[in-house]
Amino acid sequence: MSWEAWLTLAVVVGMIAVLARDRVPTSVAVIGGVVTLLVAGVITPAQAFVGFSNAAPITVAALYVLARAVEKTGALQPIVSATLGDPPTGPIPTPPGTSERPRGLLRPGHPPRRSAAPSPPPSRRSAP
Repeated sequence: MSWEAWLTLAVVVGMIAVLARDRVPTSVAVIGGVVTLLVAGVITPAQAFVGFSNAAPITVAALYVLARAVEKTGALQPIVSATLGDPPTGPIPTPPGTSERPRGLLRPGHPPRRSAAPSPPPSRRSAP
């Protein structure tokens, strides 16, 4: 492989590592990778910016902005409440016949209780 291929592989691996650690915004990591390849001469300026001429990334970016605005303003909250109902408030009710509240999915961070039913004994095989 040529040095361009090795550099591209290193940039992709580095970019994935940075994205996985979530230390910097996604846009900074991706643009940093493109700029690295551009400065090294692996890609041309036309190749570096060809993605911006496509309407799909711009549409996705606009939808992120729109979704954040709807979330912050609560514009859809009346429709969601009318459709799904209001979320329950207060403590989680105790199921009948138990002395503890349920654990697991209803209480994140707490492991579910083990079943009180005994487990079957392990089968014993005699050696031939």
